[in-house]
Amino acid sequence: MVSAYQGFVSKFITCYPTILVTVMRRQPISISELHRATDITYSHLQKSIGELSAFRLIRRRRNGRVVNLYMTGAGESLAKNFATVLPKLLDLKEAKAG
Repeated sequence: MVSAYQGFVSKFITCYPTILVTVMRRQPISISELHRATDITYSHLQKSIGELSAFRLIRRRRNGRVVNLYMTGAGESLAKNFATVLPKLLDLKEAKAG
């Protein structure tokens, strides 16, 4: 159980914030566009979007052959928090490196 929890937390620290903030800023956005914007592999995005959708943070809507992503209210709230925190974390990382 501990390793499943660690995996969950790890994803919320690494790729989930990037996905949520990018979708919030560019919605509607296709998975291909999200891949280009984030440089996260397409297969990893597919899996992560499925998980975020299961958490009801992102909605998928098919438009012909393209699947567009949209934020839910809960997802947008969380993404706004990430958008505030992420730049501060990057500043800390750069200060430590410099």
